[in-house]
Amino acid sequence: MYKWLHRVEDRHGRAHCAYLGRANVEAARALARKTYYLQKQKDNEKEIEALDAYLKRCVQDGGQSLRIKQHPAFSELLKANDLERELDEWKNAPYEKNPHHEEHLKVRAMNGEMVRSKSEAFILSSLTAADIPVRYECKLQLGDTAYYPDFTIRRPSDGKLILWEHFGLMSEYGYMKTALDKIRTYITHGFYPMENLITTFETEKSTLDFAKVMDLVEWLRG
Repeated sequence: MYKWLHRVEDRHGRAHCAYLGRANVEAARALARKTYYLQKQKDNEKEIEALDAYLKRCVQDGGQSLRIKQHPAFSELLKANDLERELDEWKNAPYEKNPHHEEHLKVRAMNGEMVRSKSEAFILSSLTAADIPVRYECKLQLGDTAYYPDFTIRRPSDGKLILWEHFGLMSEYGYMKTALDKIRTYITHGFYPMENLITTFETEKSTLDFAKVMDLVEWLRG
């Protein structure tokens, strides 16, 4: 059995706790929501700080290991098989990118690519660090409509094509409806969640789960 207490200050600045009985249940609910959302805001701010710190300190452009792998003296020796050569060529080949709202590409990921949000930068940086072949906003023709999935991936173990969409504004009804329509279209064309379609989400109250992203990256690595 819990008692609801509301901490208040009198006109002299002295704090005391006022008891909220059953008659004040709505006030208690409002205060509970306030307490929760204030703490959630602090937690979200900490996650944003962690992401900022990661982006500032992460290895840029793939690091020295990527430069070694791409160096002519090492590249042929380090290519293990035909699939790895194919994926390497696919990753480095030019492709048709999303031409819409290029002015929103304001965040730099680890590989130097400009993306639209810190969450996308974290996902792309994590994929790049794991040496997973990936293209950002690569054109995908489905029927009569061109789509530009956030990340088009080739799984290193077998070359399988996998899409990763990050939906960052799911609190907004119009955005949510468009996102669900897009997922429905992907399924219609043979892209199924957790088979060859990865989806991550954010809302006003729930930011990107970094640990989940790393688990998904490990799953992609096989």
